[in-house]
Amino acid sequence: MKNKFLIILCFSFICCKVYKNTKSIAIEINGHTSYKLSINDTQNRINKELYKLYKDPKTKEDSLSIKKIIENSSKILKKYKDATIDVNYYFINDTIKISSLEEETIFIPKSFIKYKEWKRNGKKRKHIFKGDSIYNNWEITYKIEVDKNDKKRIIDIEGYKTKITETRKGLYGTYTNVSEIYVSDKYNFPFEFYDFLKLKKKINRKGLILECKSYLKESPDLYNLYTLQKVNTKKQDKKLISLSNF
Repeated sequence: MKNKFLIILCFSFICCKVYKNTKSIAIEINGHTSYKLSINDTQNRINKELYKLYKDPKTKEDSLSIKKIIENSSKILKKYKDATIDVNYYFINDTIKISSLEEETIFIPKSFIKYKEWKRNGKKRKHIFKGDSIYNNWEITYKIEVDKNDKKRIIDIEGYKTKITETRKGLYGTYTNVSEIYVSDKYNFPFEFYDFLKLKKKINRKGLILECKSYLKESPDLYNLYTLQKVNTKKQDKKLISLSNF
C-alpha cells in the first residue's frame, strides 16, 4: 500500500511538472509591439545596386521597367531619408494589424493574405495581396543559423542572434533574402506574425524579435532595420480588425 501511494505521488508530481513546462512555452497570440524602422540607403548606392541587380536588360520594356524602379526608389528615399518610421504590430489571435505612416495592413499569417490601405497624393488606395496563391508556385527553402553567444540588449531585454536565409526559385530566377535578427525567448510570438520577415511559409519558430536587419543577399548594403521600442501581451481590441472597406 505504501509503495502504491509513492507511485501515485510520483506520477502526480511528473504530471504537474509536464503541465508547468508546457505552460511556459505557450504561444502568445495577443499583444502589441512597436518598432522603429530606418532605411540605410543613399541614392548613389541604390542606383548602383539596382543596376547590378537588373543589368543587361534583354528588351526595351525591361529597360523602361528598370528606369521606373530607380525613379520610384528616388521618390521613396527623398521622402524618408534620415527619418525613422514607427511601425506598430497588434496581435489579435490569428490576425495582425500593422499600422505605420500613411499605411495600414491587416495580415492573416495562416494564408499570407494582406489587406492594405494607404494614402498617395491625398487619395486613399487599397489592395488585397493573396500570398498563398503566389507562394505555392515557388520552390522555397529556409536555412536558420542560431548563435546564442552573440547577444544584444534592447529596451532592457537580452536576445541572441539568429540568421534566416530564404531562397526562392520561380519562373524568373532565384532570389535570396536574409534576415539577421536578435530574438528573446521571453515572449513566444510565432515568427509568421512578423510581417517584416517576409516569410513565405511556416518555419516553426517563435520569440520576441528585438531587432531585424533584412536585405537581399545580392545587395547587403541596402537594408531595412527594425528596432523594438515597446512590447506587451495584453489582449488587444478586436475592433482594430475591420475589413469593411474591402
